[in-house]
Amino acid sequence: MALSHALLIGARSALSLYLGVCLCGLAYGALWTLVPTLSVELYGLRHFAATYGVFSIAATAASLLYSTELATKVFDAHATAAREGDEGEGPQCDGDACFRLTHVVVIAGCVAGAIGAALLTLRTREFYMNTLAKIE
Repeated sequence: MALSHALLIGARSALSLYLGVCLCGLAYGALWTLVPTLSVELYGLRHFAATYGVFSIAATAASLLYSTELATKVFDAHATAAREGDEGEGPQCDGDACFRLTHVVVIAGCVAGAIGAALLTLRTREFYMNTLAKIE
């Protein structure tokens, strides 16, 4: 996901824009295919519905904050009012500065999530090694 937003920051052509959007969609889809498994593995099947709901609410809240609050504020800070006679209404913004800070914050969030995943891997490694040893 961080790579896709890095591509979107520097998108100078339609190809890099399409590639960044496709990578972002693939990363987001890959995450949501793993969430049920992670929920069961980390918290057990007994509390699956509650933990899956918490994962869903967390993603919804983050999406709301990033898209509604952060992206809007960054756009408004860089936008200029449309001149009279211009096509379209409302503020306009040209260039990568319009959403650069938004992408940087998302990349920072992705890096923090990757660090969290690495720490979780270290924390659960012994459990899974013991489980695999019992199977063999």
